[in-house]
Amino acid sequence: MRTIPFARKKKFSTLTHPPSHLRRMNNETPAAAVAPDRRQQWVSLLLSSVSSHSLLEILAMSRPPHPAAKLAVAERITESSRAAFGQATSGDPVETTVAYLADLLTERADQLRARHALTIDPTVDPAARERLARCLFSVEGAVELLGDEGQGEGFLALCEGLIAVALMRGYRAESLRAPVARYLDGPGA
Repeated sequence: MRTIPFARKKKFSTLTHPPSHLRRMNNETPAAAVAPDRRQQWVSLLLSSVSSHSLLEILAMSRPPHPAAKLAVAERITESSRAAFGQATSGDPVETTVAYLADLLTERADQLRARHALTIDPTVDPAARERLARCLFSVEGAVELLGDEGQGEGFLALCEGLIAVALMRGYRAESLRAPVARYLDGPGA
């Protein structure tokens, strides 16, 4: 009986052959054709990969994520943002805002990092970019919270800035209470 010698395995670079958890997210199958539960797993994998790996590492892959996957990430963040806002809603706009910002900074920090990474990604198509711009905060929600249509846009700009600074500097949500209260009390208050 003749034995066949084992072939030597080649070693590959992670830039030309990314790890298996990154290769799995590069499935070129359109998002709509993937089964719903599998699609949710796929979006979760992409969301965690974008937030935990550098954007350059992901862009260096041989096949970057499908545009539909980026849109699905924006939709997932939008859905969880609306649910979190509904849970944080109380009678006081300051308390509601601080509770929502606390949820963003603690429970959904991966989503924040993924959103920021995809926002600066030049390969994101305009539809996904528009969804990413509106996935954390909505003008309708701000108007409902404040009861004033004129303050909605400015309040969203304040919240976007507070979240960006808090994420970069590691601030806790409680430290954002003072700027939110100052804005809502108005000038000179």
